[in-house]
Amino acid sequence: MVAKKIRQILTVVLIVLFIIGAVLYWKSMEEHRYDLLDYLGKTKEEVEQGQKISLVPMRINGIEIHMSPQKQERIFFVNDSMVEGMMFWEQGSNYCVDQMKIGDSIERHQQRLKQQYEYRPLMLNGIKMDLYENIEGNYIVCIGWNADTGSIQTLFLCKKEYEDRFFKDISTIQDAWEYDGFVLPESDTKKIPQKQLEELSERELILAYSEIYARHGYVFEDESIQQVFNRTSWYVADEACTLETLQLNEYEKSNSKAIQEELEKKKDNEIKNEKSNSN
Repeated sequence: MVAKKIRQILTVVLIVLFIIGAVLYWKSMEEHRYDLLDYLGKTKEEVEQGQKISLVPMRINGIEIHMSPQKQERIFFVNDSMVEGMMFWEQGSNYCVDQMKIGDSIERHQQRLKQQYEYRPLMLNGIKMDLYENIEGNYIVCIGWNADTGSIQTLFLCKKEYEDRFFKDISTIQDAWEYDGFVLPESDTKKIPQKQLEELSERELILAYSEIYARHGYVFEDESIQQVFNRTSWYVADEACTLETLQLNEYEKSNSKAIQEELEKKKDNEIKNEKSNSN
């Protein structure tokens, strides 16, 4: 009778342990499914199967990328049918890169980043980014984050051996990405609220400042900025337009000054954060 009771207890215990093991295994598989690191080096088909999406190729400035029409905040760089790198800025998603999600505080991950990665600053199209090379793995994570809020906004991920090509492609794409209108379409007719300026990234502020001058046909000495406006449908270059002859209205003067001040504030914050990261 006692032996039977013991067998029943053992059976219950084994069932409970099996259920716990199955739950932990399922949780582990789900975590791997959502960690984009697991898709580096995989084929396009494996990505589609794992993420339950369909990827379609498209070209931007001659660079071929793959993305889902339903999930445009995830971009995959595929070469010879293999994923070499990714771009990711999807808010409110379970997807992450080594536990880092969009919207997370960068401070939350700093200790682990310092322990497991080697830090390098990176300038991408004039914008400072934080680049981390994994010490044990063969991959690089690049983080773009808001200097005011400290929240992660963009994550780039690539295999170490494709670093140069990957960031060259990223730079080319960012130059052309969905810019044909204006960052601030009313900067010549109304005063832009400070809160609206604070929500813009450093690159957006640079474009917003430059487009005030571009409206008048100003030709920029900075070739990268000039190329951005050359690709728009509205810009008409005027060689006669110079800083001496250019006449801005009161809104344009006020807004250009406010944009410049906000840009300087963001750069000051970046310098402080860079010093903090190096300590």
